[in-house]
Amino acid sequence: DLGDRLILAPLALNPSLGEDAVRELVREFANGDYSGNGSNSDPQINAIVLVPSNARAQLWANYADETCRVGDLDAVVQRLKRGEHIGLVVLVNKYDGVDLPGDACRLLVIDGVPFPLSPSEAREASALAGTATFAARQVQKIEQGMGRGIRDAEDHCAVLLMGADLAMTLKNPKYRDLYSPA
Repeated sequence: DLGDRLILAPLALNPSLGEDAVRELVREFANGDYSGNGSNSDPQINAIVLVPSNARAQLWANYADETCRVGDLDAVVQRLKRGEHIGLVVLVNKYDGVDLPGDACRLLVIDGVPFPLSPSEAREASALAGTATFAARQVQKIEQGMGRGIRDAEDHCAVLLMGADLAMTLKNPKYRDLYSPA
């Protein structure tokens, strides 16, 4: 019932890359420069970046066309759904409840998963760290995030996972087995 997704962890594939190199790559794709030669001759795409915090959003500030938080999200989402090219859009702590089908999102970057906010959630996460339950929750958040760009069987999207923790969910069979079959 789900469309196609290509999931990559670029920093795990090439450890010599820095995070800014990935950000620049995403910016180039949004501009239509798939080869990185500055030509912008390829189709422009909407690239959506999910970040768990304002601090992570700030790292994308020089690359983003729009940065949205819960309060100012609706207008940008409506523009994307209408097929408008916006470019690189950063969504702060919005891993569920936003549907971006088709050309609204062709490249999705998950730059971390939300961390526990309340003291009780933080204690629970600390107690569960390294357990199968913790891993399952992390993979669930990643899959929720991926759902922003892949809505139905006709949809497709490339997904980039940033960070060692997220890359580990693809490399370690214990984590990889927690992903849904899609």
